[in-house]
Amino acid sequence: MLDVYVRLSVKEAERLAPRHLYSALDDDAPCDMATPTLQGVTEWVADGPRALSFGWDWSAPIDIGLVAHWSSLRTNLMLVDESGADLDAEATRACVARVMERGGWQREVVRILDLSSAA
Repeated sequence: MLDVYVRLSVKEAERLAPRHLYSALDDDAPCDMATPTLQGVTEWVADGPRALSFGWDWSAPIDIGLVAHWSSLRTNLMLVDESGADLDAEATRACVARVMERGGWQREVVRILDLSSAA
């Protein structure tokens, strides 16, 4: 069966070195003046057997910094166990979150969008 997923083991996925592709502020996000928050999206890519992509939504509550909404992760990565069987979406999200947090995705998005005074 052909599908869109690139399948990697957890060990292979944890060695990925994603690169920033695109980030933007979400101009359509509702604004609550009581708790002002920036919101946006970011997209990253990594080399693999085929190109891998990772995109997710984020927000930046004032005085907290950028916070990923990993439940919104959009990716073509599917983790597999030692036997090659697909793991679930939660395992994939958790692994991508570890890789991206380790790589400091927030610093790059702040730099790209010039948010140094906002986040």
